[in-house]
Amino acid sequence: MLVALLTIRPKDYVKGHRKTSAVKKQEIHSQEISRKIFGHSFHPLDALFNTGKRMLCADGHMWQ
Repeated sequence: MLVALLTIRPKDYVKGHRKTSAVKKQEIHSQEISRKIFGHSFHPLDALFNTGKRMLCADGHMWQ
């Protein structure tokens, strides 16, 4: 899966008290969308998190 080309909205660089509630809502929305995308993309790896997976590597050895 090609993750680098996901369309992610650039951050608004508004700081402090000048940040409007609309900008804050958009930031929260963007973060939630990113979280869902990455959660969906990497969910299949959850099963391997504790047990690992043995794979044949370029050096000819099986590594976990």
